[in-house]
Amino acid sequence: MRVYAKNVFQDEHEFHYMAYRSIKDTTGLHDHDFYEVFLTYGGEVYHLVNSQKIILPSNTLVFIRPHDYHAYERMEQGDCQIMNVAFPAQTMAALQVYLGSGQPIEQLLDAPLPPCTTLTLSETHQWLDRFQQLAWSSFTNERSIEANILFKMMITEVLQKFVPHLDAGKDENVPAWLVHLKNQMSKKEHFTVGLAAMYQLSEMSAEHISRSIKKHFGCTPTDWINHFRLRHGANLLVSTDMEIIEVAMESGFENLSHFYHLFKKKFYLSPARYRKANKRDVIPAASNNPHAYSHFPDMN
Repeated sequence: MRVYAKNVFQDEHEFHYMAYRSIKDTTGLHDHDFYEVFLTYGGEVYHLVNSQKIILPSNTLVFIRPHDYHAYERMEQGDCQIMNVAFPAQTMAALQVYLGSGQPIEQLLDAPLPPCTTLTLSETHQWLDRFQQLAWSSFTNERSIEANILFKMMITEVLQKFVPHLDAGKDENVPAWLVHLKNQMSKKEHFTVGLAAMYQLSEMSAEHISRSIKKHFGCTPTDWINHFRLRHGANLLVSTDMEIIEVAMESGFENLSHFYHLFKKKFYLSPARYRKANKRDVIPAASNNPHAYSHFPDMN
């Protein structure tokens, strides 16, 4: 499911505030064409993001970019509360002009996983109070300009908190030959062939390729290739009307059940439900939470 800014932001406001008292009230797996910052408090939560499942401790501040595909999952030990502040891409562009370009901002926007940082309990309470006060001030239209200015000042402070924590999100030591191999294997004519194409494209031994992929990308060569296949399959599901078995074959899978298994493991939805969720043009109204962005299909 993709959530659109036009369905979230009012004309006079440059941000949207939402507080979730329980993970069960949050939206399902989605991405959107705007940015957001969220803060966890009162407990831990699983963050399903960009095909990974990460534990977020209480008092964790996270920056979500438009290309991040994510959702929350409650942990067995208990629940968690989340404060969420969303803002349009235009606002982020203006902040980039103010903050200036350079490696820290590029890493903030391009890191494989959303940048995050852990706050002290005191800092968490301060940010909760500040954003709640900002949200209340925005309810009065006469103060919307003032609220927007205050928001830009506050979000600038928030973004600056991520800068010292970005180095882990980017591996500067990936060898040039492996970068080239990755670019080649992302092409359909290569990932559909699979391992044979990968070994033919590189002069390195199979053992060296396997060790390097494990070191720099944290997976096996087969999983690495399936990443490219599944990404292609997901695109076909939402951009064409091909039968699912055709999508699987076009993506390089010879076994339909294997495609279903890997697809659900990566995207947390079956191919059919993924297509249904992402092909919707209009976001349905939330039945029991009128202030939430939307309700998405459950994760089962």
